[in-house]
Amino acid sequence: MSETEALSGRLDDVGQIFDNETGFRRTTRPSDLPADPERLAYFRRYLADYFNDAFVPGMGAEAILAVLAEHGGPGGRVGRWLDLGAGTSTLFWSLALERVDEIHAVDVIPEALIVLDGFVRAGRVPPCYRDVMAMLGRPADHLAEMRRRMVGYMVFNALGPWPRALDPERFDLVTGFGTVGILPDAASHAACIAEIARHLAPGGRIVGTDWIRSQAFIDRDGHDNRYLDRPALERAADLAGLELLHGTRLPIRGDPLYDHILIWAFAAR
Repeated sequence: MSETEALSGRLDDVGQIFDNETGFRRTTRPSDLPADPERLAYFRRYLADYFNDAFVPGMGAEAILAVLAEHGGPGGRVGRWLDLGAGTSTLFWSLALERVDEIHAVDVIPEALIVLDGFVRAGRVPPCYRDVMAMLGRPADHLAEMRRRMVGYMVFNALGPWPRALDPERFDLVTGFGTVGILPDAASHAACIAEIARHLAPGGRIVGTDWIRSQAFIDRDGHDNRYLDRPALERAADLAGLELLHGTRLPIRGDPLYDHILIWAFAAR
């Protein structure tokens, strides 16, 4: 995996050839899955580089956390939470929620889940996590409690039809931070939201963020996701039979790859 592919979240070497019916895996120990050493090294480096130091404001994370806290569930309380495209950061976003009964993390790249599980089991509290817990008024043991709520991991591509094995399952909250926005156009983005909606429990919520690319990154990588805006979210809500609770596009600074973020929240009607 090249640095550009990993940073951009593109799955050209995995997602496009991944078969959700034959490749779907569910585990409580991702370390038991086959792993590529190069990818493992990348995700360990990513976790150390981006989630180890003090929290950096102005990059959009505080706005995302605020929307998740407001719309993730009644009073910040959630039953079953499914985090799509989890990478290594599920527990960072968990800080916005007051209580979760079950956390399930999904990624099409098992190496990301291996590194996430290592962080879950390690017990370490990086400075950025301490900063966010203080910002949100969370108790000192909040991250430890969220670690205990991580009950399992799934390997599948959340950007297409989900594995039939998940058809009976419903979740109170489904999130996707930096996941859905790698799709090529508004129609495929809306179809993905509709697929997520099929797996919502009554009253369930969907919360996510799309990072919108800079012109320089578009020129370099070829993927243009500037179609992402509030009207696109409104059309997605209509298609999926959802209520659009929040849809805000915000500028960010200091990121060479992205100019804006689009934060969204939907509710089952």
